[in-house]
Amino acid sequence: MPKKVKLSELEQIGLNVRKARELKELSRAQVAFELDTTEKQITRVEYGEVNSGILTFVKLAKVLEVDIAYFFQKIK
Repeated sequence: MPKKVKLSELEQIGLNVRKARELKELSRAQVAFELDTTEKQITRVEYGEVNSGILTFVKLAKVLEVDIAYFFQKIK
């Protein structure tokens, strides 16, 4: 059961990342370039397929010009 809860949390975080990216009207490729990573990695983050480190979210927050807390909204 804990696996399902964690997956749900990762999916919500990914959804929040995707919303922030779309609000800035940036492509995954553009974000990946700014983070010096691949578009595939950004896709995996947005779909909740990876448990990214805090530094990834710090960099994402800077690129997407949001407070880092934005990514963790609606997490219960």
